[in-house]
Amino acid sequence: MSNESVYILESDYDNPRYTGLNLLDDAPIAIPGQARCDSLRCNFIKRRSAELHRRDWQVVRLAPFWRPRDVCGRVGDFAMFSTAIPVFSQRAVDALRDMLEPNGELLPLAPRQPLGPFYAFNVTTIADALDANKSDIAFLPDGVTAISIVYHVFRADRVAPFSIFRVPESAILIYVTEKFVLRVREHGLEGFSFKKAWPLLRGENWRFHRSDTSRPKREKANASVKRTPLRKASRRGNLIARSLSDKEQQSLETARQHVAAELGIDLNSMTPDQIQTWVFQSLETLRTLSANREREKDRAFWLAIAWGETLIRKLNWEWQMIQSPKGEAWIAVVSPKREYAVLPLQFIDQIAVGEKSDNTSQLLFNMIVGRTVSPAMPGALLVLG
Repeated sequence: MSNESVYILESDYDNPRYTGLNLLDDAPIAIPGQARCDSLRCNFIKRRSAELHRRDWQVVRLAPFWRPRDVCGRVGDFAMFSTAIPVFSQRAVDALRDMLEPNGELLPLAPRQPLGPFYAFNVTTIADALDANKSDIAFLPDGVTAISIVYHVFRADRVAPFSIFRVPESAILIYVTEKFVLRVREHGLEGFSFKKAWPLLRGENWRFHRSDTSRPKREKANASVKRTPLRKASRRGNLIARSLSDKEQQSLETARQHVAAELGIDLNSMTPDQIQTWVFQSLETLRTLSANREREKDRAFWLAIAWGETLIRKLNWEWQMIQSPKGEAWIAVVSPKREYAVLPLQFIDQIAVGEKSDNTSQLLFNMIVGRTVSPAMPGALLVLG
């Protein structure tokens, strides 16, 4: 077994010293031959139209079409835009240049003061190093593009030459090897987070592994929202719904942005039904692990956001706050006429930690879509789940 471990590169956005880097200009680049994009993130991960369902795809080169984009924020030496665009400081580029330049394009940004020079990085190296037969991968119907990679098995001889790369199965995940991690540590670079993907014991899920970057404990994106259970007496009547405040909306948007990084999947490439199937399977795995309570709740939080988004995309539900007469408040997804509400954070959390004897996450979704739940009048706010 090679000692060249493989990690998934992420941003240490939990560090309270950093607010993250905000991209002020997200307009896509029109690139001949590339499938149509609606954002800059799309340019970094979208394949050419002719290669959409091929395994031997090549990363689209962006440098010939690039113009510096305005950014602002407070970061260390590394950040990640929209979970798909790595961004390095000048200090990080100087320390990692011999690993970055042969494996991608350094694209200058236009940071606002007092930020120094920063560069977006388009990872162009694709390493056919993943053993798909031994790994645990969920594919789209084309059998080529991964929806999720739960367990990685790499071919040691194919990993050894690389420092930073993608794999043919996924344009989203960016991998680095031990030599890259050691260089970051050697130079004291900040803002990086590495989750070990390989080697792990069979059945271990990389998403449940803590990053080897020391982090202070995270304040949840929904810290202003109670996660306490809704009392049975409050499930019918006496509840009111209101739109999210600016602060609550900002917290929700932050959570949405981090879902892909935390769960390792690209929600935008999946239908609501595919997401529901994946959430169900993830909960089944989570319920069988002997993980600690805090880790289970942490994982359940991100699954709950993904679960709620499926109702929004499928049935035009909306994230709102519902309140009891005593002033207790919960974030919920609410039907357009406010007949129904679901509290995803509480619902998924109870399934994840075994407080519900059955995993009914997908069943409830199917009942709502199929309109087989109990009838309710507009405005009733009947809480389901």
